[in-house]
Amino acid sequence: MSTVWQIETGEMDETKTPHMMQPDEYDGFKTDLLHHAAVTLVACTDAGQVCGYITCHFAGPYASMRHQWVAGLAVSKMAQGEGIGRALIDAVKAEAAQQAVGKISFRVLASNTAAIGFYQHLGMTQEAHHRREFWLADQWQDEYQYALYVGV
Repeated sequence: MSTVWQIETGEMDETKTPHMMQPDEYDGFKTDLLHHAAVTLVACTDAGQVCGYITCHFAGPYASMRHQWVAGLAVSKMAQGEGIGRALIDAVKAEAAQQAVGKISFRVLASNTAAIGFYQHLGMTQEAHHRREFWLADQWQDEYQYALYVGV
């Protein structure tokens, strides 16, 4: 778990996430992944070092929202471009199909152009553009929502 935390706190900055994790938030982060996430998958190098993860939560508490996940994806800088992100998304798609989940949503800051390019490269559908969604680094940040449809 601590390696996943290191990716989250070491790779994320205000251009990639609207909420920078603080050291005192580790216990809540751990509880969320272990007990509240619908699924969390971790990728490791051949040497066993964690190099990325994807976690998915249900879109909401109602039965009508139990067939959609909202996902968060992070890959360590050293592993980017190595197919880790694609492998994690392929694995979560397979898990979603088994659990009758038909849609996986990804929200991404407009400043995270690498992630946007990756989602577009995978053929995800841009569903929304949330203008002025977050105030970060003394300026407004837009956010996009991309979707991956499962079982279509």
